Amino acid sequence: RERLLPLVESNAVDILLVSYQTLAADYSKYFGKDDGDRKPAATKKRKNGSGGASTIFDIPFHRVILDEAHTIRNGKAKATKACLKLKSYEPSLPYRHTAPE
Repeated sequence: RERLLPLVESNAVDILLVSYQTLAADYSKYFGKDDGDRKPAATKKRKNGSGGASTIFDIPFHRVILDEAHTIRNGKAKATKACLKLKSYEPSLPYRHTAPE
């Protein structure tokens, strides 16, 4: 995952798909076991020393679309907190599946 962050930052990637589980794991890794309202205990620098974003939560996305948004209904769940920490220029959009008529 760390190799993808520079590509996302440089706009070399148009679409990034991330599971709620992966996002929750990164949230726990970055913010620890607390509620995430505090500043991160330690911001890790990249191994190559290039600076820039350390985590997915540091990257400002153009738009975040949440598929199966019912998954994040519980406000206390890590996945919900992780989604709320994502930076986006446009509001996050839940994606609703509709059956063709």
